[in-house]
Amino acid sequence: MWRGEQNLRPLSDLGESQAKRFSEVVAAAPIDALVSSPAQRCQQTLQPLADAIGTSIRTLTDLRETGGFAPPSGWAGYMLPSDGPVGGAYAAGRLTHALEEIRGALPEGRIVLCTHGDIVPAYIAFVTGAHGLDLPPLPAQRGYWYTLEIESDGSMAARLNGPIADFPL
Repeated sequence: MWRGEQNLRPLSDLGESQAKRFSEVVAAAPIDALVSSPAQRCQQTLQPLADAIGTSIRTLTDLRETGGFAPPSGWAGYMLPSDGPVGGAYAAGRLTHALEEIRGALPEGRIVLCTHGDIVPAYIAFVTGAHGLDLPPLPAQRGYWYTLEIESDGSMAARLNGPIADFPL
């Protein structure tokens, strides 16, 4: 079990195998950008894909791990639970901000984003609720990924993809 700084935690051998298999599947369609959390394991997850398509990985701090949905700085202890809905909403808002920044730099195209398992469900729940979309299921195991399609008119669609065949578990 890793006991150091979470942003410095590397992928395990299994994680490296999973990242390679994920890159093989996702690289089948054109990719215009790769964006990652600053966490080393997220960057390592995208590295096989970056190598395969010959591009670099951009990091955004708004994609960092939430620390268990802690309330935003300055709000902790103000009649709020130590983790929960406010922290989850804040995490979804941070990811929304990151996506707006990415869309500003690349308004068209396919972007692969790697962040954390606590942020993604909070964001998918937020965006589907905010846009009246059907909520895709939560994945039952690793080897799934979400696709969020944002059209130029602002319409959206969200779906769960997978499982990836022969995904190492």
